[in-house]
Amino acid sequence: MLLYGLSYNKVVEDLKGDGEYYATSTDLQILSGYLSTSWSTDYDGYLGPITDKPGFRVGLILIRPKSRGRIALQSADPNDYPLIDPHLLEHPDDIKAISHGAKKFVESMLNTNAMRNIGARPSDVPLPACADSGAVWSLESIECLYRHVAHMSWHTCCTAPMGSHAEAVVDERLRQGEKDIAEAMRFRSYQSSRCVLSIC
Repeated sequence: MLLYGLSYNKVVEDLKGDGEYYATSTDLQILSGYLSTSWSTDYDGYLGPITDKPGFRVGLILIRPKSRGRIALQSADPNDYPLIDPHLLEHPDDIKAISHGAKKFVESMLNTNAMRNIGARPSDVPLPACADSGAVWSLESIECLYRHVAHMSWHTCCTAPMGSHAEAVVDERLRQGEKDIAEAMRFRSYQSSRCVLSIC
């Protein structure tokens, strides 16, 4: 589990209103954590070489992706786990938005007085799988990094369509017959905050 030292939402202004990426705004959630909280799969070839140096890591979450995942039953046995395919970064706009957002955020953060005063700089160690993707922290390198290490967060939603059509799970008033059930699957789309705040 990651222990985050910082969590807040940031709109990347350079992408706001850019039709090539998103029609309204690009919402990125910025998370920072200690290097020691990284997964072992990231550690050996990527973070391992820099563990003897002070530092921190930052992860970005694309709050409103255009890619749409799929969940389906594996079998008629209720004990079988469902089949979940998040289709991460499948939509080309998603990888563009998260890569540009990451580059902009890192540049902006390192340009602050606090970071300049301590001589902070980004790691120059590439992910081994992205060693041939251009200079570290180039857009190409960042895109490659996301394609290899991106993963789902815990706050999935929007798997139960609302309406009167044949595929609807709940009606226009979010009813299906249950009582006192609060869940994010009934959301139409993700909001720019943790969805757990809306259902607790």
